[in-house]
Amino acid sequence: FFDSIGSTTDLASFTTATAATPTTTPNTKKTTMAPIKMYTMPISQPARAVAWACLYEGTEVEEIQVMPGKDNKKPEYQARHAIATIPQMDDNGFVLSESHAIMFYLGEKFNWSLYPNDLKVRARIQEYFNWHWSNSRKITVGLFAPVMRPDLNIGEEFTKAQKKALTMEQGGVLPTLERLLGSQKFLCA
Repeated sequence: FFDSIGSTTDLASFTTATAATPTTTPNTKKTTMAPIKMYTMPISQPARAVAWACLYEGTEVEEIQVMPGKDNKKPEYQARHAIATIPQMDDNGFVLSESHAIMFYLGEKFNWSLYPNDLKVRARIQEYFNWHWSNSRKITVGLFAPVMRPDLNIGEEFTKAQKKALTMEQGGVLPTLERLLGSQKFLCA
């Protein structure tokens, strides 16, 4: 799913292209309703996954830039949905958080090629998303967040604990990715 997106998208170009607020994706799938609002930030890996999928599929969204750990702590942001994460989607009053849920929803709503009708392929996508969140995603949280977001004041003890856990877990995460990609072109084939 997102490896097929990541391999065809240049992050630097994407980040530059999405820096303006609000924006819409090119080659959009037009609807008669107001565009879907996506509260997002290009430095957020989950937000990039949603943005890349929308861009790849030509799904129109209005991107509203928000700063994780800051804007999503504001009462007006939290009032939209109890889960005040980034990205957050507002589809004409239907508010959804969590990138994986957003991609499943948009994939179903717009019949995305990235989220095909084949039940077994969908199961593999969901399997990877669930595995990713509790495994490879920790690399971002433990190693990159403290560097990219010093304003969050992530404690040194937390960082040490995360690095220790990553060191122990990476032996399983990276070989698993190698095994998956060694036998198929995409992670969710």
